[in-house]
Amino acid sequence: MARRTDHTAEELRALILNAAEQIIVEQGASALSTRAVARQIGYTTGTLYQHFEDIHDIVLNVNARTMQGLVEALVKASKSLPEAPVEQIHGYADVYLTYIEENQNAWDAMFSRRREPGERAPEWYQAHIDKLVGMVETCFAALNRDGAATSPDAAARMLWASVHGVCALETTGRLGLIMRNDLNPLVHSLVDVHLAAFQCV
Repeated sequence: MARRTDHTAEELRALILNAAEQIIVEQGASALSTRAVARQIGYTTGTLYQHFEDIHDIVLNVNARTMQGLVEALVKASKSLPEAPVEQIHGYADVYLTYIEENQNAWDAMFSRRREPGERAPEWYQAHIDKLVGMVETCFAALNRDGAATSPDAAARMLWASVHGVCALETTGRLGLIMRNDLNPLVHSLVDVHLAAFQCV
C-alpha cells in the first residue's frame, strides 16, 4: 500500500483517473468501483474521496478525457478534409464512427448513468460538450444561409443528437430492429437530412 507522501495531490488525481480509465477501457464501466480503482493504485478508497466527490465524479472526469480524445481526432482529421463545410461535416461523421469503434467501452461509459431530472452537468464538463458541438456549428455557420430555419448552434446540436441516437442503437444491437440500413450509410443520410433542413442543399 502506497503512502500519502508518495505522490502529490495532482499526481494522485492523475493516478486515480488513469486507473479508472484503464478499467473502463479494458472491462467496461460496470467493472468500475472505488475499491477497484483503489486496489489498482495501491491506496485506500478514502484517498479517492479526498480528490473526487464520488465514483460518478471520477467517471465524469474520464468521460471528459474521452471527449477530448474525440476533439483531437476531429482536429487532426480536419487538416486533411476538404474545405467545403458540407464535406467537412461528412468527414467528421466518419471520424466519429471510427472513434466509437476504437473506443467502445469509453464511449459507452459516457452514457452509462441515467441523469436525474433537472440535474445539471458541471460547467467544465459542459464546456467539453460545447467544444464538440462547436466544431460542427462552425461548419453550419460557414454555409452562411440567411434563410436557414435554425441557428448554426441548434443545427449542430440536433445533428449530434441524431447521430448519437443511431450509434447508441447500433452499439446495443437494436438498430436492426428499426432500420435496414448499415450504420455508416445511415449516419451520412442523417447528415444530408439535417443539411437539407438547414436549407444547405
